[in-house]
Amino acid sequence: MEGRTRGKIIVIGLICLVFVGCTANPTQEESSLTTVALKQEPSPIHSFQGQTGGIKSEPLSYEIIESEDQSHKALVKKLSDYTYQELVNLPIDKKMLYSVVVSSKIKENQVRAIVEKIIVDITTKDRDIDEITLFLYSDKELVNGMYDVATATWAPYGSLGNVTPEIAQNNNRTNYKTYIQVKENIDEYLQKRSKSEEIFGLAEVKRRQIYKEIVAAEDRAQAEADRQYPISGRITWNLTASELRSRMYKNVDLMQHLGEEYKNDLMKKYGLTREQLKEITFEAFEENWPMPKLEIK
Repeated sequence: MEGRTRGKIIVIGLICLVFVGCTANPTQEESSLTTVALKQEPSPIHSFQGQTGGIKSEPLSYEIIESEDQSHKALVKKLSDYTYQELVNLPIDKKMLYSVVVSSKIKENQVRAIVEKIIVDITTKDRDIDEITLFLYSDKELVNGMYDVATATWAPYGSLGNVTPEIAQNNNRTNYKTYIQVKENIDEYLQKRSKSEEIFGLAEVKRRQIYKEIVAAEDRAQAEADRQYPISGRITWNLTASELRSRMYKNVDLMQHLGEEYKNDLMKKYGLTREQLKEITFEAFEENWPMPKLEIK
């Protein structure tokens, strides 16, 4: 499948004078120049009674699935304008990113309440956090992809990059605001996702599994074609343009042949037609199902 993006890249080892570890009060100057990126284990599920227009609504819940420490020095001018010692003495702008799963039954007018609750819970446990970004999802399987509920930023004036050394040092939250961007037509989207109706006699969980097998079949076909007719790497260096072009045609032909063969196996396995396999693939793209990981043996 062309254009696939696999995995999430976490950058470790950026500019060592700027990005630092998540220890808020390092005991040595050297420790303030260390670069790390941490991921947190899933948190317990939190539940609370939300309110809409002063009226109690259904209980809202959330679970922090991942957290990433993006802390760095609280710079207010260009890096080159600082001396080494000035950089060492600068306080840390503790910046955190969280991937959070909320109830799939949440309504648009409840998003702010749960965002504010999450931020209060996080900052109550760690008052040194200076900036927070939240990605809200309705399903754990969507985490690491595009958020499907909302994204929120908690920072001075509601925008990242405004933390000064004074704010970082004194934890002054006077001008802090929370900016929230909710997915368009969120209520309609979540209602559609929550439908339990079967298609082709298959529940959504089964259709998701079939989609993973469709992608795996395509990956397997491509990998086998690449093994039999490699079109890149050292082995192709001595080929003429004509020989390489011929090998490329053979690679594509074999990939398509094997892809059809493996999908035929899936059709027999699940009693589906080719059109139904295509509909499942279309549903996966339309509903933003996560792309399966590449597992070629």
